[in-house]
Amino acid sequence: MSADVVDDFELALTEVETVVKAFDDKASAEATSQAEKNAALYAALDKAFKFHKAWSDKPEFAALLEKKKVKATTRGAKSSPFTPTIKAFFDPQWDAFTPRDEPEKADKARRQKCISTYSAVLDYAGNEGANDVAAFIVSKKGIEAARVAWKEERAKTPEAKTRKDKAKETREKKLENGLAALQKGMLPAVPSSTKLKGTACLAAIFFDDAGVAHFLGFPQDDDSSKALLEKFLLSQGQSPAKTAGKRGRKAGATATSPQNSTNLNKLLRLLSVGKIAHPNDANVIIINDSKGCEIRSSHGSHDTCMVHAKLPHQDFLSDGTYWFGAKAIAGMAKLAVLGKHGAQFTINGPSKIDGIDASVEITITDYQAGVAAITKRTPDQPWDWRGVIPHTDIRRFAEKDGVATITYISTIEKMARIKLINAWDGEAKVDGDFAAWLQSTLGISKKDTNTRLVKAISDGTRKTTMFRITNKDWTVLDGKGDVIAHTFASPIGNSSFTTEFTAGSGEILSAIDAVNALVDGGNTTISLVNKLMRVQCKKGGITAEVFIPSIGTDGRHQAYTEYDLQLKG
Repeated sequence: MSADVVDDFELALTEVETVVKAFDDKASAEATSQAEKNAALYAALDKAFKFHKAWSDKPEFAALLEKKKVKATTRGAKSSPFTPTIKAFFDPQWDAFTPRDEPEKADKARRQKCISTYSAVLDYAGNEGANDVAAFIVSKKGIEAARVAWKEERAKTPEAKTRKDKAKETREKKLENGLAALQKGMLPAVPSSTKLKGTACLAAIFFDDAGVAHFLGFPQDDDSSKALLEKFLLSQGQSPAKTAGKRGRKAGATATSPQNSTNLNKLLRLLSVGKIAHPNDANVIIINDSKGCEIRSSHGSHDTCMVHAKLPHQDFLSDGTYWFGAKAIAGMAKLAVLGKHGAQFTINGPSKIDGIDASVEITITDYQAGVAAITKRTPDQPWDWRGVIPHTDIRRFAEKDGVATITYISTIEKMARIKLINAWDGEAKVDGDFAAWLQSTLGISKKDTNTRLVKAISDGTRKTTMFRITNKDWTVLDGKGDVIAHTFASPIGNSSFTTEFTAGSGEILSAIDAVNALVDGGNTTISLVNKLMRVQCKKGGITAEVFIPSIGTDGRHQAYTEYDLQLKG
């Protein structure tokens, strides 16, 4: 190799190192503005970019990496060829650095983020054919914005989609294999252990089709399981510093406290269907008996969705009929915060019906610690927990000897119900590409650049979305015509099936979320007949479904709804 080539390499190397040092000096100087630091960083990246393009395939570059103890190879399908160059100039000690404690782990993670971000930005600049990296970064509104833009660009490629699908398939297969392996040795109950006496640890539990719990085992006791356990303890109002013992596993009384602290949260989960029917004025009726638990929800108007669910018997509710109005549900949701601090809730049912009113009592104990904990955050303004219970006719309140009883009163109104329909014209399974399309389309951000689609999903003040649905595709419409469509992998209904449907913005996604929450792991479908949509999730004999009538110029179509007063249970 001739001397002039070596001299050229050394000169190029000196130029980059000089500009990188100038950036380091400005980054550590307190008097330097952020704009100056950014300009120095962009200039350094520009020099590194040009150095890489000129020398990365030369022996001199390989020798430089070896001298700096920087790994020349990169790993992973998404790795950047610029990574060794970035490490060589911006953090040559990274490969040899082995963290010894949590602060050093955090420091290495931060440095890794810088390396990957700088490398990604150079990838982006190279892909766009940029000659001046500094100007390119400025045009993209900065380093982080450029990284995000490049990530979005790569995600659109067929190769990225293939990798994502393959990774998802591989992960799901590993999960299935892992569960199958654990099920071979599962036990009907958690075993006793003298070694774990007085401690708390994570355990894996499997619920079979009958709802019976089986013990699968304990996860590996490492940093991740410790973090999960501490997060759980924190959610119960305990401090890990006070409760964590050897290896972070020892816990106080919270871990063995009575389980009825979750009763209110279980009830609120069932009552969440009221938001689908009508967010501000819903009625929810729960009928719990030996046959199971039936839930119906709607408002006494055709301008509403209707919810119906048949679930297993709920052991935290006494058998009988329970009525709840939207205001009572909102009051309970605010009260539930005390459960995070050890408060215990008991639902005293069933409802007591007096004329057109129904009342349900909830007893709360062990709430003083929660009140004190919340008040501690704002000592100048003591928290009056009674204030979360609305002072209206929806509740009565009594407190004696540390036990409080709240009586929630709801007005029983007409409950819109669906007439039985023997057949549906078309049915689509909500999974795979169709589920992803619904989520990305109906859940589009209002800030999205596709303003036409945004307006079509939420049409002005009416907040409605129009669709045309055939046996081949599902299309979003606006006043000008088709906006975006999804083609079904296989036809739904017969070849002549076609309908136009108008739903409230967000109703379909909310209905899917609601039925999936009530029937975990079930099969979700959307069925259509004329001006009615049914969103259903089913698993064995467990079913949850939401009926959504189409909206016309005079309100919801009423052809398939009827109204009756439900007072029996």
